[in-house]
Amino acid sequence: MTDSPPRPPSMDRAGDVLDAVAAALRRAFAGKEQITRGELEAALLELRGTWRPTRSTPSASADNTRQAAGHEAAGPARIDYVPDVRRKDFLTRLVFSRILSRVPVRQVGIVAGAGVFYPRLLAPGIQANLRALFQPRELFLLNQHARKIFADLGTDHDDTIWPVISASRSMTVRVDRIFIRILLAFKNFNVRKWEFIRILTTQVEPRLCQIDEDVFFELFDALFHDYRAMVASTDGLARLDSYYGQTCGEELRAVFATYHRQRQALVLGDYGRCRPEPVAAAKR
Repeated sequence: MTDSPPRPPSMDRAGDVLDAVAAALRRAFAGKEQITRGELEAALLELRGTWRPTRSTPSASADNTRQAAGHEAAGPARIDYVPDVRRKDFLTRLVFSRILSRVPVRQVGIVAGAGVFYPRLLAPGIQANLRALFQPRELFLLNQHARKIFADLGTDHDDTIWPVISASRSMTVRVDRIFIRILLAFKNFNVRKWEFIRILTTQVEPRLCQIDEDVFFELFDALFHDYRAMVASTDGLARLDSYYGQTCGEELRAVFATYHRQRQALVLGDYGRCRPEPVAAAKR
């Protein structure tokens, strides 16, 4: 009887990888009978993240040596994030993606034979507002942070990223850091609100969309409503201070207090009283 041919080393390594993945998933979902797709993707994302640092270990170097000798390197395949070559602004991409995930899309007109949709037509205005909120250095750092988030997610597709982010506590904290920094830029709420509206107005044709306080509050709610509940409780305030800096919770609570007053004034039809003079609103 002839001996069976030896198993290729790559098959043994692949089996080890699958065993490791299975063991990690069993630990992650211990006690759960059912899991959602978002939870599974989040667990795989976390697992992939724990493997990345090992690429510079001696075993990884040995893999590189084997690869140079004509053998395939071992290790799990990584899904690399390859953005559109034209994309440089990852911060606006992340911010606008949250808007698209929460504001219903509707057609508001036709230009050059193609439909124009709200809120998609607001993208240039959102970008211009982010550039107005921050100094170039901070804007650069926030953009790099957003790019790293997309790289770790492996995608920037709207229908994929938010379920994964919401299922991962660590990823949620990282994303919240960006949005809370933007929210803190609204500490002088009334001035920032009208500046936001003014900038949007310069980027949108009036015949397609009238930019007013209703639009502002719809966008503000889409971007920041997650944090309103946090500032309403002692535990939420403590968590904000712990993750994002001392006094962060109280500063956000002050922003939302002004937000509530002006939102209520809008509902009651008294919002004009809060509006600054046109010249003052246009000042930088």
